[in-house]
Amino acid sequence: MRLYGAEVAGGLAPVAVILDPEIVVLSGPLCVAGGEVLRGEVERNLRDFLPSVPRVLLSRLGEQAVLRGALHVGRSRAQGFVYETARLSALPSGR
Repeated sequence: MRLYGAEVAGGLAPVAVILDPEIVVLSGPLCVAGGEVLRGEVERNLRDFLPSVPRVLLSRLGEQAVLRGALHVGRSRAQGFVYETARLSALPSGR
């Protein structure tokens, strides 16, 4: 688990340097199987790469995590489009 935790942290580090997330959520069958031990290893190894280490959490969504995330993003974008369209249509003509 120690080696896998180091590999996961090494893969996350470049993304975390750019995005500077407050939280990283681990998901998938290997992360579920590794559980708290893997979560701790990832967090510990991220300290070697990052000046500010995000909280590392385990997903409770299991195999549904990616689908639920995609649905949430799609719904949020659709709502934003609808609200922006409504706002623009409420503006007086010529603006």
